[in-house]
Amino acid sequence: MSIAAGFYTSTQNVTISTPDPNITIYYTTNGTTPTTASTVYSTPIAVSTTKVIRARAYSSTATIPASFIESNTFFINANHKVEVVSVFGDQITNWLTTGNPTNLKAAGGLEYFDKLGALQAESFGEINKHGNDSWSYPQRGIDFKCVDQYGYNDALKYQIFNSKPRAEFQRIILKASAGDNYPYETPGNPYSWGPNSQLGGAHIRDQYVQTLAQKAGLHLDVRTWAPSVLYVNGSYWGVYDSREKVDDADFTDYYFNSDSQFSNSPDQDSLQFLKDWGGVWAEYGGNTALNDWAALRAYVAANNMAVQANYNYVDSLLNIKSFVDYFFINTVCVSKDWLNWNTAWWRGLNVKGKKKKWRYTLWDVDATFDHYVNYSGVPSSGANADPCQTQSLNPPGGDEGHLKILNALLANPGFKQYYVMRYFDLMNNGLSCTRMITILDSMVNVIDPEMTAHITRWNAN
Repeated sequence: MSIAAGFYTSTQNVTISTPDPNITIYYTTNGTTPTTASTVYSTPIAVSTTKVIRARAYSSTATIPASFIESNTFFINANHKVEVVSVFGDQITNWLTTGNPTNLKAAGGLEYFDKLGALQAESFGEINKHGNDSWSYPQRGIDFKCVDQYGYNDALKYQIFNSKPRAEFQRIILKASAGDNYPYETPGNPYSWGPNSQLGGAHIRDQYVQTLAQKAGLHLDVRTWAPSVLYVNGSYWGVYDSREKVDDADFTDYYFNSDSQFSNSPDQDSLQFLKDWGGVWAEYGGNTALNDWAALRAYVAANNMAVQANYNYVDSLLNIKSFVDYFFINTVCVSKDWLNWNTAWWRGLNVKGKKKKWRYTLWDVDATFDHYVNYSGVPSSGANADPCQTQSLNPPGGDEGHLKILNALLANPGFKQYYVMRYFDLMNNGLSCTRMITILDSMVNVIDPEMTAHITRWNAN
């Protein structure tokens, strides 16, 4: 194409050319895949509104296959102060409009532009539904996975998150703030009405809590946040959160050198990753991961943690700092759907089979600050909630032992001292009121200029 993908203030005339005279070029302007049934290119294409042009060349020689597809998004008079993501594909608009994917994944492309409007990365791969309850809202989230078998590239090669040096991502999340979406109160949405809905959506809670944990230096894996807006097949789709995907071997391999290729058997994987969302399952590691965690849980239940040798054994398998910090961030922000929902923890094995310690990751934490459904049965979810109420919780459906482990470990004097002093330290530093408000204000200031267009797009006020 004669001009680069990007942002323009006037109509652009796009010329498509090829050095081969025996080629016919077919193109689309709605983000769908060009085929021989698409429009034949003959004259420059006038682009007066934001569009995704996709072009493909077909040879008159039957033995020559069709070319790769060139896809460029041209934004006309689109002004943004945050990064811009353009996704395109045959099924994407229908997926995000109806909320009823016909299958679990769809082929699609992605272009990533920085906040100055420069194209920084592009790829082609698979788009998956992201979220569960949150797909009840009109604005929906997706996962994007680069798939090198399509022949374009294997990753988005760009430093998406300015708080981290990582500059290559096989997978990212494009999140619509999940259960904290705005507008939150949507007619017909069972999660936005009634006594369980204490406050409206703020479009900031989950990314705020994750950022709090990150900036406070908590020993947790978080979904790092970058504000963005999303365009789908050329149509504006509102304010989104570009997020680092934690529950993926691409993440654990980069930060911890723990991939998922120790064995061909899913039960003998080098990565053990457990998740609890109304029931526990192994994202990686299969039954071995489930059994290993069950064994640790049973050991704690059967042995007195006040005995230092027993505590030391648990310490050899469980990252105590991560365990403690996971409870702190959820009690400070008063989570209402954790432990029995939205809980994830994992560990890796090195090449010699030595087990590393279980550590915790933050999943969705949008049910915080007195918002959303109280799935965990928290007695009080207001600002004055007792942080020790966690110890007496009995979440419906169970919690896979996390609370029982906490209560057992508190019998150990050394652990209890660390637990109390860690809480004291965080409340006076990284999680102090002043620090929390400063971070919140800074994040709100970034997305606030984008919210007017978002509100118009989603018919809010």
